[in-house]
Amino acid sequence: MTPVWAWVWVWVVWAGGGFGGAVLAFCPAGCQCEDEVPSAGCVAAGLTVLPILFNPRLRRLNLAHNLISSVAEALVFLDRLQDLNLSHNRLATLGIGHFQQQRHLLQLRLAHNHLSTLSPGALSGLNSLTLLDLSHNHLTQLPPGVLSDAPRLTVLLLAHNQLHQLHNHTFHGLSTLRVLDLCHNELDKVPGTPLAALSTLKSLHLCHNHLKALPSRTFTTLALISLSLEANMIDTVASDAFQPLTELRQLSLKENWLREVPVMPHGLQSLVLSKNNFTALPSSAFTKLNTLSALEISRCPKLTWVDADAFKECVSLQHLTLSHNHQLRHLPSSLLTPLVHLTHLDLRANSLQTVARNSLPLASLRRLDLRHNPLVCNCSLRWLAPLLTPTNTSLAAPDVRCAAPPWLQGFYLSRVVAEREVCVGRVQVVVVIVVVISLTALLVTTLTALICRYRRKQEREKKLNGVWPKEVPDPWPNEVTPTAPWPPDVTPSTPWPPEVTPNPPWQTEVTPSNLWPDEVKPSSQWPPEVKPPTPWASEVNPSNPWPSEVTQVAPNASWPPDVTSSWPPSDIPPTAPPQHIMAPQDAFTHSASLRKVPITHV
Repeated sequence: MTPVWAWVWVWVVWAGGGFGGAVLAFCPAGCQCEDEVPSAGCVAAGLTVLPILFNPRLRRLNLAHNLISSVAEALVFLDRLQDLNLSHNRLATLGIGHFQQQRHLLQLRLAHNHLSTLSPGALSGLNSLTLLDLSHNHLTQLPPGVLSDAPRLTVLLLAHNQLHQLHNHTFHGLSTLRVLDLCHNELDKVPGTPLAALSTLKSLHLCHNHLKALPSRTFTTLALISLSLEANMIDTVASDAFQPLTELRQLSLKENWLREVPVMPHGLQSLVLSKNNFTALPSSAFTKLNTLSALEISRCPKLTWVDADAFKECVSLQHLTLSHNHQLRHLPSSLLTPLVHLTHLDLRANSLQTVARNSLPLASLRRLDLRHNPLVCNCSLRWLAPLLTPTNTSLAAPDVRCAAPPWLQGFYLSRVVAEREVCVGRVQVVVVIVVVISLTALLVTTLTALICRYRRKQEREKKLNGVWPKEVPDPWPNEVTPTAPWPPDVTPSTPWPPEVTPNPPWQTEVTPSNLWPDEVKPSSQWPPEVKPPTPWASEVNPSNPWPSEVTQVAPNASWPPDVTSSWPPSDIPPTAPPQHIMAPQDAFTHSASLRKVPITHV
């Protein structure tokens, strides 16, 4: 716009002011204007340039979500603006000196544009600016002194850019800055020197960067109250890294690689340590934190153990979140005893199976969350059921589901009758086990008795059916002790005579192997040598296999007698069974009738 037309436009606006409400006619199409504030809003109106047909008395102008790519000479007549929103546009540069007339501007929002750098003088004229939002752009650096044209800045938002380092004088002149957001950048170390110039800084956000360590005395901003270091790669923290921060009240180290709890400043009130690699919380983890009121340790996948004295010195703790630690299966009964002011306790999604009643400070507790734990609903949790009912107004506690025993799995604890279903006495369990064992033993005993009875019955039937002869002749001499088993049953297919195994030297008493018929049967092994025969007292008849009467042998007779005939005799079939065979049992039964037969040694 040429200077001539500019003065014409100023005259028209000034003249129109005398016609009362005529200024309302200068609200561009697609915008909403209010003359009371006065303010104008052209959100998502499809604007490609910043309109000039606005009431020059505007205090607020919202041009977000448009296609504006430049602000050159468009704000020259809006010298009373206090709040300007140009976020979500296509600004690639701010130029130099385009905000010279905005001496009253307090808030400038330039987020979600395409700014890659700020030239020196881009913010000149913004002497009253308190909030500058440059987040979600493509800034790679901030030239020294570029921010000194806004000396009254209190909030500077630089998140979601591509800053990888800051010049030592980047924040020079910002003596009133209180909030600095550098999250989601590419910083690999804390910019300690640039931050040292911010003596009034209260809140610093360095989340989602590439920080790996916090060396000694990293932070020298003594007035800092809130510090956010979450979502970095910090695995090492020097013991005095936070020592100068005597005013620090809020600290977040969430989502880092810490393996142990670092030394904390003593005045902390809120501490977040979730998503780290802690394996244990020892007794020295939170020493001298007697002002700590809120603590969060959640989603630590390696946390398995918490010392009973870990929270011993956190006497002011009111909010404790110890949730989603899937390896945490047990909490010491005295862990929460010192927390007499605890009002909110979150123990969700751990692996706790039970919680002792005396482990919770029920006198001060106002909210308890035990959901998503594999709780075993037995006598140890009977005390908890009444606290989970809707009628309980002293404690807000969502109901929990039972994970065990199997017959209560999935049931809500508050809906289970404590005495009848949850608390199953040990006596009942023992009785059931004893009954089952007794019935099993009785069944086994009964089956064994039936089997034995059946076998005895089979043996009796076998004897009654003639397997053993009822009357057997008495072929044995008196007092004969058999030393070899006698076949109880000889079938026609059994070769005769049976094979004889040589016995030890001949005994004076006749053994079952000597029970020969009138004619001695030969053996393959017996005798090795035959002496000259001695005549029998009675003639041996091969056709008579069993002698009806054995007479005494002469004292000087040799044994065995000379057997000239082969055995078995030709007239007796080899497969013919003996006429009378006596089982050894019956032979012993009739031992009283047996006779001795004196014999001589071979």
